[in-house]
Formats: sequence, C-alpha cells, structure tokens
Amino acid sequence: MIKSKEEALRLLGLSATASKQDVREAYRCLSKMLHPDNSIQSEVNPRFYEINEAYEYLMNHWEETSYGSKIIRGAGERNYRSTSGPRVFGDSISHFRQEEHRKDLRKKREFDERSRQAHEQKLKQVLDEGKAIRERKEEEERKKESVMRAMKSIKAILAARVIEDYLDQTKK
Repeated sequence: MIKSKEEALRLLGLSATASKQDVREAYRCLSKMLHPDNSIQSEVNPRFYEINEAYEYLMNHWEETSYGSKIIRGAGERNYRSTSGPRVFGDSISHFRQEEHRKDLRKKREFDERSRQAHEQKLKQVLDEGKAIRERKEEEERKKESVMRAMKSIKAILAARVIEDYLDQTKK
C-alpha cells in the first residue's frame, strides 16, 4: 500500500517536481513494459501492480491550485475528490480493450506461424529442386565417364587391330 507521494513518485522513477504529464508518461511506459500480455512469463510481475497503485495514488491526490500550479496532497490531508477517479484496470472498457489486444496478439501469432510454415515449405521445395539438379549432374558425369571408358576401350581395340594388321602385312 502506497503511503506517500514520495514513495509513489519513486516507484515511477520520478522526482518530486514531476508534472501530471510526467506521471502519465512514466506510468504508460512502465505499464507497457511490464504488462502481462507483453511478458513471456506466465505470472504477472509484482512491480506491475505497484506501478498501478502508485499511479492511482498520485492521480487521486493530484490537485490544481487557483493560480495554475499543481500540487500533490499528502495522505494526511482531507481528500474531497471522488474516489471514483480514473480506474486503470477493472472497468468494462479496459477489459474489452485487453480482450481485443489478446485477440490481436493471437491473430498475429497465427499469421506468424502460417508465414513460418509457408517459408519452411518453400525452403524445402528449393532444397529438393537443388538436390534433383545435383543428382542429374552426377548422372550426367557418370554417363560421360562411362562413354570415356568405352572410347578408351574402342581406341585400344582399334590400336590392337592396327598393330595386328601391320604385323600381318609384314609377315607376308
């Protein structure tokens, strides 16, 4: 439970001279960073609850003076402001937005998964085509080697016949 404005400002990482806008910006930044939808862990970071509490405390104790400067009332002062001030979580609109955000995240994950699968399928197809080309080249090389061996054999046979004919002619 937050007991003072100093504690609330410290939790949000702000100085005592922070404006209402500074508080809002710090809260938004921290809540986006620590929000359960953005977390890999299944449990909610306890710091997330602390910054929500600090933000609510500061917003409920914020007051504007008649001359335009802003002050934050301490816990000991009377608070005539309605306690139904800005609720960060719990109202139906924010719940609806959270559900919409979760649905959007699910759709994005499904799209990413389909894209990954299509990419893997295309990669497999390219690899299979490369393998088929390699196999055809290897087969052509084997055929060339076979033809070369046959030609060498034919040349050897022809050379042997030429020599045989020559020897036959020399005997005559």
